[in-house]
Amino acid sequence: MKLFHRFPISFGIIIYFVLPLMIIGSILYLQLARSLPQAEATLSFPSLSGHVAINRDEHGVAYIKAQSERDLYFAMGFAHASDRMWQMEIQRLLVKGELSEVFGSEFLHQDIWMKTLDLEQAAQSAWTALSHDAQASLVAYSAGVNAWLSSQQQLPVEFLSLPDSPAPWTPIDSLAWSKMFALNLSGNMFSELTRAAAKFILPTANFNDIYPEPAEVAPIDFDHQDVAKLFPSFLDLKWFNESVLKNGGMNVGSNGWVISSKLSRSGFPVLVNDPHLGLQIPSLWYVVHQSAPGFQASGMSLVGLPLIIFGKNENILWGGTNLPADIQDLYIEKIHPQNPNLYLSQDGSWKKVQVVTKKIRVKARFPAVLREPLKPVSVDIRYTDNGPIISDFDKTIDTTFSFKWTALLPKDTSYEAFFSITHASNWNQFQTAVSKLRAPALNLLYADRENIGYISAGMIPIRGKGHGLVPAPGWDPLYSWKGFIPSQEMPRAFNPASGMIVSANNDLSPEDYPYYISNEWALPLRAKRIQSLLTDTLHKQGYIDIKSHKEIQADLYDGGLYALRDTLVQIEVDTRREKELISALKHWDGNMRPNSVAALLIAVWVPELNKMLFDDEFSHSYLQAKQSEQLRLMLPTMPYTLTLKILRGETQADWCDNIETLQHESCSAILAESFKRTLKKLDKLLGRDIHQWRLEKALHSSFEHIPFSQIRLLDLIFTREAAHGGGGNSINIAPSTFVKSKGLVQKFGSSFRQIMMIGSDNTQHLYMNSTGQSGNVFSRHYDDMIQPFNAVDYYRLPAEPEHVRSHYQLQPEP
Repeated sequence: MKLFHRFPISFGIIIYFVLPLMIIGSILYLQLARSLPQAEATLSFPSLSGHVAINRDEHGVAYIKAQSERDLYFAMGFAHASDRMWQMEIQRLLVKGELSEVFGSEFLHQDIWMKTLDLEQAAQSAWTALSHDAQASLVAYSAGVNAWLSSQQQLPVEFLSLPDSPAPWTPIDSLAWSKMFALNLSGNMFSELTRAAAKFILPTANFNDIYPEPAEVAPIDFDHQDVAKLFPSFLDLKWFNESVLKNGGMNVGSNGWVISSKLSRSGFPVLVNDPHLGLQIPSLWYVVHQSAPGFQASGMSLVGLPLIIFGKNENILWGGTNLPADIQDLYIEKIHPQNPNLYLSQDGSWKKVQVVTKKIRVKARFPAVLREPLKPVSVDIRYTDNGPIISDFDKTIDTTFSFKWTALLPKDTSYEAFFSITHASNWNQFQTAVSKLRAPALNLLYADRENIGYISAGMIPIRGKGHGLVPAPGWDPLYSWKGFIPSQEMPRAFNPASGMIVSANNDLSPEDYPYYISNEWALPLRAKRIQSLLTDTLHKQGYIDIKSHKEIQADLYDGGLYALRDTLVQIEVDTRREKELISALKHWDGNMRPNSVAALLIAVWVPELNKMLFDDEFSHSYLQAKQSEQLRLMLPTMPYTLTLKILRGETQADWCDNIETLQHESCSAILAESFKRTLKKLDKLLGRDIHQWRLEKALHSSFEHIPFSQIRLLDLIFTREAAHGGGGNSINIAPSTFVKSKGLVQKFGSSFRQIMMIGSDNTQHLYMNSTGQSGNVFSRHYDDMIQPFNAVDYYRLPAEPEHVRSHYQLQPEP
């Protein structure tokens, strides 16, 4: 008691405040921990026809063994729900346009956009186009999700924020999410808006520098000012989707390659894949091994769907990269001058605009329980034959824009395509399966025990006139879609003489290919680097082994930044410190290694230089500073190709001169000033001792939770970060943005990695997910793959788990 008399206030605080909080916290933790999968359980459900085992290994990966495929897909729904139910609920609220009901008015703009697209209606139409077996897989999956919900006494902690328990999952929820995933990989609408807005904002010389290809002339004289006024709304929408909801991103892409048996050390083809998406926790992907009589598949499933999207079965391997095809168009609608409810159709008649009124419930601001409930927001969504009218986002503009996208067309069989791929056993069956894919457009890589190949897949429009680069008249049949590239005429290759196929969102079509697919191909830097490394390895070793594939996936060389090096180092510097930094950059080999000071310097310097070169040109009364930066980042030839031309004096416009000042700035002056600003930033971030500077001290990957990473204090619980290397053009991709007090923050990158091989007696399947198998913050599998993923390590995915850490036995009700 002496201590109590000596420190009575401290002991009082401990007894009356700290201890009760600890007790309450412990009780709450124990309660919420019940939301985690058990180590062992036996459960009975009427939907099952036989026994199912779900075994999880030491990494939380599920191995599902069922006595029928339907039971297998039931178990997939059960496994997804048990590990990712909050993620699934957020996905469903997003697609339905119901986020405002839970999280408030900040999500209203997004909800209106989703109500406008109405992916649910498109999913309903797709459902009717599916085969009986494909439908059965979705029904079984939904039953599995709902079985977990009905059997679970405690939901994950995030569900405390919802007013009600989750509604039953449906097959339409799965199909609608597959369309949201397709939207994630599509961005042509934003490209058209960007081009039209840039045409209004920029002088002709500047516009021509950015769009050097022969311009597609606007078929009608529309008001570019209306586009410029509409553009900020969609810039904000795009930013919200990418930053908060992790949908889309600049140059959404992937790396993928496949080598033939003659190049492989094992004597069997090898397929390698890593798709690039917005970083989030948990990952969009879920590693799983599926087994039923006559069927076995393993790899990466997409949470919300029962199938392996990229992986292997007993006979083939498949992977994919985004095909940046032009599958979205904007149309200008001609509204009747006396009747705003009529528009001019392509047959020359005036048609009635279809109007659908939708209600959006919006949660009151915090504390909502103390405020009056808000009235539902009523939204009139208008449609023409071309699609939904999107210009209603800004009621002040006179031009009416509608939106057309392949994924909104009826009778979509994209789910059928992936269902059929998982059951394919050879190249011919693979081709037949792939022909059913509409959206997203993908380059799909293939291998079996003897052959390799690839197919560009998806529904690519054939336009009567133009390429859809600018908004076209919706009433003129010349600009309508006349059909689609026949699936049998899509680009493909089978057993090429080179023995390798590399796909990194570059143009793989032959030079004489007769159809237009896109003008937004990724710069060939990653593809050329992969090909070069494969070729170099082959020359050195005489073969390419698994170790070499790992090293290539880990490669940090950024050819874009390296191309700028020799120009940047011409700067004149004075101090010893500055000379030391420039010397390091002169000797830099282009690798964005975590311990490199030169990589750090150029990673911060180039964006600062671009900001000084471009921001004054993009400043406009319609655009805020954030929007101007977004516009600059969306433009196709940036960040390095146009920058290099400017510094070499090869552009039409004088970008170095700041149009907002009276004096004329030279490129050398801009280069010097951007260098000083870069050092000032790094001094503040890391201190003045440049010998302590390293890229890894400034660059980190940020894996954000939806939506709690956006809420102060909760972000400390749910967000995960990891130091990183790499650049925006590395194979091990790491695009980043400099954030004050945080440094270089990467929010986009590889979402998983796989290396696969099928041999007669030697099958290998290596993988690593970007975060962890679980979406439950109380699980050790919430983030246990982040560090090995950043280190480019791999786990094995064998047919049976080497160590079983959790066992669920699901069985029919007696």
